Amino acid sequence: ATISPPPASELHDALASLRQFFKRAAMFSVIVNLLALAPSLYMLEVYGRVVYSGSTQTLLMLTVLVIGLYAVMEFVDWVRGQLLHAAGTRLDRELADRIFNAAFEARLRSLPAGIMPLTDLRNLRGFLSSPASLALMDAPISLFIIVIIFMLSVPLGVVVLVATIAMLAVGYVTERKTNPPITEAQKLAQEAQRYATTTLKNAQ
Repeated sequence: ATISPPPASELHDALASLRQFFKRAAMFSVIVNLLALAPSLYMLEVYGRVVYSGSTQTLLMLTVLVIGLYAVMEFVDWVRGQLLHAAGTRLDRELADRIFNAAFEARLRSLPAGIMPLTDLRNLRGFLSSPASLALMDAPISLFIIVIIFMLSVPLGVVVLVATIAMLAVGYVTERKTNPPITEAQKLAQEAQRYATTTLKNAQ
C-alpha cells in the first residue's frame, strides 16, 4: 500500500502563496549583484583606456556611467526590499486572524500557548524583509560573481575571495560571541512577559 504524504500545513500554504514575491525578489537580486560589478569594470576601463590614452572625456563618461549604474542599483535594491516587505505583510494578513483565534481557543482550554504563536509570526514576518533574508538571496549569486571577477582579473579575484573569507570569519566569530547573551536576553524577556501576564491576570 502506498503511503500518502502528510497534508501541507497552513504555514506551508501561506508561504507557497508568496512564491511570486520571492521569484521577483530573486530576479532583482541577480540585477543588484550584476550591477555590483560596475566598480570593478570601471577600474579596468580606467587603467585600460584612460591611463594609456589620457582622455579626460573618456574618464568623465565612464564616471557618469558608473554613477548612473550605482543609482539604478540602489533603486532596484529598494524595490527588492519593498517586495519582501509586501510578502511579510501578506503573510501576516493571511495568518494573523487564524493564529490569534487558535491562541485564544487554547487559552480557553487552559493550554500552554500564550502569545508565543503571535510572536513567532511577527518574527517570521520581520525575517522576510530583514538583511539576513537578502543575504540568503545574494549568497549563490555572489559566488557566481566571484567566478566572473576571476575571469576578468585573477589578482582582483584573489582580493575579492580573501575579503569574502574574512567577512565570513568575522560574521562567524560575531555570531559565536553574541548568540549566548542574545538567547539569554530573549529567555529573560519571555519570563518577564509571562510574569507580567500572570500578575495582571491575578490583579485582584
